[in-house]
Amino acid sequence: MRETVATMNHIKGETISKYWSGVNRATKPRDTMFMLQDPQSENNYTRDTFRMVEIAKNHHESLQRDGLENDEEETQNRETREVLQNCNARVPEEVQEKLSERLSSEEVQTAIESLPNSKSPGMDGLPVEVWKALCQRCDERNENSDPDEENFDIREFLADTFNDLDENGPQEDSLFSEGWMCPLYKKKDRTDISNYRPITVLNSDYKIYTKALTFRLAEAAPHIIHPDQAGFMKGRRIENHTDLMHSMIEWSEMSEQNGTIVLLDQEKAYDRIRHDYLWDCLEHFGIPERFRRTVQHLYKKAETKIMINGIFSDTFEVKRGVRQGDPLSCLLFNIAIEPLAEAIRRSELTGFNVPGLHENILVSLFADDTTVYLANTDSYDELQRILNLWCKASGARFNIEKTEIVPIGTREHRNRITETRQISPNDRPLPNGIRIVGERMTARALGAHIGNNAEQETIWTSVLEKVDTALDRWSRSSPTEEGRRLIALMIIAGMTQYLTRVQGMPKEVEKRLERRITKFIWNEKRPPINIETLRLQINEGGLDLLDIKTRNEAIEIMRVQTFLSLGPKRPKWTYVEDAIIRSFVAAPYLDILAQGPLYLLQDIPLPAPSRLPTQTRRLVKTMKACNARAEPPMPSAAVQLAMPAWRHPGGGNYSRHHTRTQRATCLRRNHGVETIRDLMIVAARLTDWRHKKRRNCACAICKQDRERTNCTNPNRCARQAWDLLGDIGPKWDPRRRLLEYEEPLAIQQEGHLRITERDNNAAPFNADVTTGDDLGDTFRIFLPRENSTNLAPSPDIMTPRRDDPIKHITLTAITTFKSDHNNYYGVASPDDNTSRPILIKIPEAWPKNNLTLELTAIAHTLHHTDPGTDIVFTTSNAQVRDVLSTRMRIREAIAWVNTPAPRELLMSIVAKMQARTGASAIRYAKTKADFLEIKHLRNRERDNLRRGRMQPIPLRLPETPSRYTTKGAKLQALSQADIYRIIKNEKALRVNQRRQTQINLAIVQHAVGDLNQRFPEPAEVWRGIRDREIPKNIRSFIWKAIHGALKIGEYWERIPNYEQRGQCNTCGGREDLEHILDDCPNTGQGVVNRLAYELLRRKGVTLPRRRSAVMLGSPLIRIRNNKGKTRRGATRLTKIVLTESLYLIWRLRNEWRLRRDADPERRHTKLEITRRWTATINKRLTWTAG
Repeated sequence: MRETVATMNHIKGETISKYWSGVNRATKPRDTMFMLQDPQSENNYTRDTFRMVEIAKNHHESLQRDGLENDEEETQNRETREVLQNCNARVPEEVQEKLSERLSSEEVQTAIESLPNSKSPGMDGLPVEVWKALCQRCDERNENSDPDEENFDIREFLADTFNDLDENGPQEDSLFSEGWMCPLYKKKDRTDISNYRPITVLNSDYKIYTKALTFRLAEAAPHIIHPDQAGFMKGRRIENHTDLMHSMIEWSEMSEQNGTIVLLDQEKAYDRIRHDYLWDCLEHFGIPERFRRTVQHLYKKAETKIMINGIFSDTFEVKRGVRQGDPLSCLLFNIAIEPLAEAIRRSELTGFNVPGLHENILVSLFADDTTVYLANTDSYDELQRILNLWCKASGARFNIEKTEIVPIGTREHRNRITETRQISPNDRPLPNGIRIVGERMTARALGAHIGNNAEQETIWTSVLEKVDTALDRWSRSSPTEEGRRLIALMIIAGMTQYLTRVQGMPKEVEKRLERRITKFIWNEKRPPINIETLRLQINEGGLDLLDIKTRNEAIEIMRVQTFLSLGPKRPKWTYVEDAIIRSFVAAPYLDILAQGPLYLLQDIPLPAPSRLPTQTRRLVKTMKACNARAEPPMPSAAVQLAMPAWRHPGGGNYSRHHTRTQRATCLRRNHGVETIRDLMIVAARLTDWRHKKRRNCACAICKQDRERTNCTNPNRCARQAWDLLGDIGPKWDPRRRLLEYEEPLAIQQEGHLRITERDNNAAPFNADVTTGDDLGDTFRIFLPRENSTNLAPSPDIMTPRRDDPIKHITLTAITTFKSDHNNYYGVASPDDNTSRPILIKIPEAWPKNNLTLELTAIAHTLHHTDPGTDIVFTTSNAQVRDVLSTRMRIREAIAWVNTPAPRELLMSIVAKMQARTGASAIRYAKTKADFLEIKHLRNRERDNLRRGRMQPIPLRLPETPSRYTTKGAKLQALSQADIYRIIKNEKALRVNQRRQTQINLAIVQHAVGDLNQRFPEPAEVWRGIRDREIPKNIRSFIWKAIHGALKIGEYWERIPNYEQRGQCNTCGGREDLEHILDDCPNTGQGVVNRLAYELLRRKGVTLPRRRSAVMLGSPLIRIRNNKGKTRRGATRLTKIVLTESLYLIWRLRNEWRLRRDADPERRHTKLEITRRWTATINKRLTWTAG
C-alpha cells in the first residue's frame, strides 16, 4: 500500500490534477448538514436527518405551489399577453426548420463529448464516462470489422430514443426525467434551508439529450434575446456589464448627467418561473411546435427528491421553475426574462443617452442579475410597476431587501438621494429595505465592487486574505520549487484573475502579491536566485514563474482589445469611454474629430492619462504602453473607404497641414465629408467630361452642391478632395488598389496555379495579407515607435516573373555531434542535378532544432534565387509546412509567439516570399519514396561533411524592405495567454545569465558530452533534469545545484560573520558541491559512490571519475551498446542510481553538519551508509516498478 501511494504521488503529485488538489483541499463540512430550523420543535431547531429531509422537501414543495392556487386562468393569460406584447423578435424560418429536425447521431456525439467528466451521476448511477466509453468501443468495433457489416452504434440508438421522446413523450412509469436535489450552502444562516442553492443532479442520458437541445436552441437565442443579456450567450461577456457600470459612474459625474444604478435581486429566480408562462414565451418568440412539445415532455413527468446527509426524501413533482443542473435551463430562463428587459426598454423610462449609441443605456442582465440605469427624471414607481406586472405573469419575485441603489452624477445629486431616499424629486421615498450605497462605499454586482470614490485597496483585502490562507495550507505539504510555481498559478493567478479584469489591480496590491510570490517560492527564506531568472522559461533555466505584473498588463490589453473592436457588436461601455476621451481631446482637433469610434483611427494624440478618470486612465495608458495603432499589412477595400478623411493614419504632410483651410472646412460642414468614401464622391466629378474646372461650373453635381450645401466653389472643394486622396499612401488609397496590389498579386498567383496543376500536394505561399472588413482588424500592438511605411506589400513587379522550369529544392537538417560542441546545418538540395547541395550553418544564438535548420536553408535559397522563378520546397518536417503554409497567417498575426524558430528568420522568409513575383510553395513529403529520398540525402551529405567534401556557408539574412515586413501583433487575434507570453519573452531578452550558472552548466555539458559523445545544448540540460523518472525533490536539488543556489561555500562567504560556515573544518578548504560529492570524508560520498559505481559496473555500465559533474548530468546520460543503440534498461538504471546516490550524499552531509553539529566523532559509519544506500535504492526501484 505504501509503495502504491508513493507511486501515485510521484506520478500525479505537483501536477495540475484532481489528485494533488484533493490532497491539499481545505476540509470543509459543507457536505454535512448538522442542524436546521424547525418551527415544530421545542427549541426551533432539529438535528435529526430524517426531520431535516422532510423540512427541505416541504420547503421546495411549497415553492412549487406558491402563488399558483389562487390565480385565475383568464387573469394570468391577460397579464402574460400584456408582458409579451412588447416583444417583436422572432426566430428566423431557417432556424425554425433546424429546431424542428430530428436529432442526428452526430449531434448526440457532440453532446456526449461536451459533457465534463467526474460529475455526480443521477438516480440511475451511470456517469457520463460510461457513455463516452461505449462510443469509443463502438468506434473500435467499426474500425476492426467488415465495412459491409452493420454494427450496433450507441449514438444512433440514443438518437432514435430521443426522437421517440420528441414525438411521443415519456411513458407514464418512465424515470427518465427523475433527479435528486443537492442543497449547496450560499451565505448567511446555515440553519435556514432557504439559504441553500438547490442543484438538481440528473441522469447522464437526460443531460446528453438536453445538451443536444441546448446546442440547437443556442442558434436561435441571439435572434430573440437582446445583446443586453450576457448570461450563457456565446460571444457575450460578463465583463462588458461590469465595465459599463464603472464607466457610467465616471461619465455621469463628468458630464453632470444625474441618475442612479438599480441592482435588482430575484428570489429563487430559476425555481419560480411558471411553466405555462414559459410555454407562452417559447411560442411567442417563434420556437417551433416540435421543440416546444419536447421541452413540455421533459417537464411533464419531472420528479425530484432531496438528499441530506445521505438520506433521500419522498419524491415530489416539479410544477414550476427550470432545473438548476439541466444544460437547457439557462437558455430557457433567458427567454423567460427577456420580456421583462424588453418591457423596460419600451417603457417611459429614459435612462442615459450617450453620444454615439443608437439606443439609451437603460438595462443590462446576466441571467437573473438585472441592472437598471435610471435618469434623475425617471420614476422608480414606473420601474416597480413593470417589475410587478412581469412577476405576476411569470411567477417570479424580486427581493426588496437585497435591492441596492448606487447614485451617480454630481456629488450634490448623490448626497440628495442619500438624504431624501428619492431618485426623482417627484417620487415617493424608496422602501426602507432598499440599501442606498453612499460615498466611498460599494455594492457587489456581478463580482465587481461599484461605487463612488471607493478605496480600491480595501476591496482587495478579502481576496488577499484568501490567497494567504490558501498558500499557507498548500505549504504544509512541503512542495518543491516546481510545485510552488504551480500553486502560485492556481492560487494567486486564479483567485485574482476575475477581480483584476472587472476592477483593476492597484499598484500597491500588485507589489504585495509580487513579494508574496517571492516569499512563497523560497518558503519565506532569503532568495538565492533572483526573481527575473525564475520567470524565464524552462528551456532557459527558469521556472516560468508567474509574473503578476505582466499578467495584469495582458488583462488590460484584453480590455483594450474589446475597446478597439469597432464592429457592430461593440459593447456599450466602449461608447461611454469614447464620450469621455473625446471630451478631453485637445481643442485644435475638435473640429476634425470623426463621428463615433472612427476618431480612434485618426492620427490624433490621445489625452494625457493623468487628466482622465480612473477607468479611462487605465484604458488610455495601456493603449499608449502597447503602442496600439491602425497599421494593417494591407487594408481591405471596405476598410479603405471607411477610414476617416481627416488626419488619416496613412496621410502625409499635405493632409496634416490642410485640415483647417477654407476648402477643408467647407468639405466638412457643407459636403459632410467624414470618410475616404465621402472624399471620393466629391472628387469623382473631376473625371467627368461634363465638369468644367471653374468656379461656376454648370454640371449637375456642382449645381446641386451650390443649391443644397451652400458651397460657393464646388470645383475648388473637389480639387481639395482629390489632393487629400493623393496624399495618403498607396496601401490606403482605393484608387490605386488594383494597379499597385491586386494585379501584382495576380501575377504571383499564376505561378501558384502552375505549381498546383503539376502537384496538388504542394501548398502555395499565401501572399494576400488583406485584413477583414472590420475596422477593428486594422489595429496592431507592440509596434516599433518609428513611422510605418504606407506602401502596398505587393510583389515587386520590377523583377518580372520567369517562365523557367519550376525549381524544386529538397530540405533536410544535419547535426554533427562532438564531446565539446555540436554543429548544426540546414541542407538545400536542388533536384535538377545541375548544382550540388548547399549546407548553411545557423547562428550560434538560435534554437537548435530541425525547424530552424530547414528554415535557414529556405532563407538562403530565396536570397540566391531569381525572384521571378517559381520554387517548390520539399520537406518531411510537418512544422515547416505549418509555419509557412497552413497556419502561417495565424502565427504571423500573433507575432510568431510559441513558434520554435527565431522570429527574425520567419519574418525574413515571409517578407522575401511576399516580394517575389515568382510563386513559392511548400510540399510535404507523404510517400515512402519521398522519405527515403530525404533520408538518403541526409546520410550522404553528413558523410560528405565528415570527409571534408562540403564547405558550410554561414547564413546572412538580407535586409528586406519594410513594406513586406509585418510588424507587431494583430490585436483582435490575440488571447490573454499570447499577450502574456509575448511580454515575458521581451523581458527575458534583458535578463543576463548568472555567472555561477554558466560555470556549472558548462561543467555538466562537457561531462555528459564525454559520455554520450554528443554535446548537450543548455535547453537539453534544463529539460533533462525534469525527467519523469527523477523524483521532484531531486529535480529541485539538481536545478538549484546548477544555478549555484545551495547554501554552501561561497553563499556563506558573502555574509559577514558567517564566513566560517563556507569552509570544511576537516579539509580546510571551501565546501562547494564538488568537494561534497567527490572529496569530503564527512559526507559518506566515498562509500556511496563506490556502491553506486559497483552496481552499475555489474550491469555493464562504466563511468568516469568526475563524479559530481556526472551525477548532476545523469538525467542526460545515454548508455549505448556496441552498435551505438541506446540500452534503455541500463540508461534508466543509471539515471535512478546516480540521482538517488547524489541526493543521499547531500542528505548525509546535512545530517552531519546540522543534526550532529559537524562532530568528527559522530560521522556516519560505513555500515550505516551502506544500509541507508541499499534501502534507498531498493525502495526507489520497488515503487518505480510498481
